[in-house]
Amino acid sequence: MGSELLNMVFTQIEKVPPFVAFTVNPELGPFLVSSSRSFLWRPSAKKEADGKYIVLSATRTISDNPQAEILAALVQRSLAEDWGNVFEATPDGFEEALGHMNDFEGEIDVLVNTNDTIDFDIEEDLLTRTTWVPPKTLIVVPRDRRLLGDLLVFERTDYWAAVVYNAMNGLAIIVEDL
Repeated sequence: MGSELLNMVFTQIEKVPPFVAFTVNPELGPFLVSSSRSFLWRPSAKKEADGKYIVLSATRTISDNPQAEILAALVQRSLAEDWGNVFEATPDGFEEALGHMNDFEGEIDVLVNTNDTIDFDIEEDLLTRTTWVPPKTLIVVPRDRRLLGDLLVFERTDYWAAVVYNAMNGLAIIVEDL
């Protein structure tokens, strides 16, 4: 349990490589990957002799937290493709979001902005308050963030690299203004 959207991986590498490879399950696409300027959606994993992986490039954050940038890209694609994982912030919407995450058998966290009040019942042990989640937004994620994606942070720089897999089924986003 934590306040992160993805599995966090930290490295002390001082020189940021031009490309980073992550091993992924090819059945969990499409994949949101960081690029040198923003994000790209890749429909499939590139198959190599040593297995399947996605290659992506490191980027600099344009906000205080790259997780907010990643979330914005996920919401935009989810709505555009009608993936059915964005819900209205109502008691019914929350129940639908929990139903969407049923495959995780209750092993979920609900990320919410530190300053938000919630107008419907949520078990307190599911809530994780954090500053990076936009106001009036809840994000339901698997407790094991490795099931959703990885965020590689180059600690001595302002660079990072990310890959999100299983975006259609691996998270539910609850927003006030749908």
